[in-house]
Amino acid sequence: MEPPDSREATPQERAFTDAATSRLSKYLVGFLKLGIQNGIEHVLPAGSGTLVKFRKHHGILTAAHVLSALPKHGDVGIVRFFSRGLERTKLRMEDTYTKSAGGQDGVDGPDLGFLGLSPDVVGSLKAASDFFDFDKYSDQILSHQGPKPGFDAVLGMIAEKSRVEFSGMTAKSFFSGEH
Repeated sequence: MEPPDSREATPQERAFTDAATSRLSKYLVGFLKLGIQNGIEHVLPAGSGTLVKFRKHHGILTAAHVLSALPKHGDVGIVRFFSRGLERTKLRMEDTYTKSAGGQDGVDGPDLGFLGLSPDVVGSLKAASDFFDFDKYSDQILSHQGPKPGFDAVLGMIAEKSRVEFSGMTAKSFFSGEH
């Protein structure tokens, strides 16, 4: 069965997508659950997040349900999105701390989570990625000023509808409508 919108993207749509991707990808990460079966490493998509800085805290803003699904100890894969493709690194959960607001799926409030990162991890990620700096916008947010002209976007990967295949340290991500 063909997707409802199977037409080719127009040059304008492609240009917009390319521009948005290049500007936003430096802040985005994906989480991977890591496992070994029969001596072979297996990875499962486990959500996504945005690299953020607020005051002196650096971390990954994500959904609370994503944080609750990650292991408390051991390694979690982190996928970063670059123009040359996807790259994977490992994050030791012992080098992190978590904060959550509300409950899962909006039942008890916002489904927000923050995975705080150690200075060593922050330094490693800053070498090739950026952290969105909330401090630059805190005055506007706290003064309840309306949004500036433009648009907002929420980006992420739906783990249940994606699969990731790795070849060495480079990944290809596919959206699958099989679920």
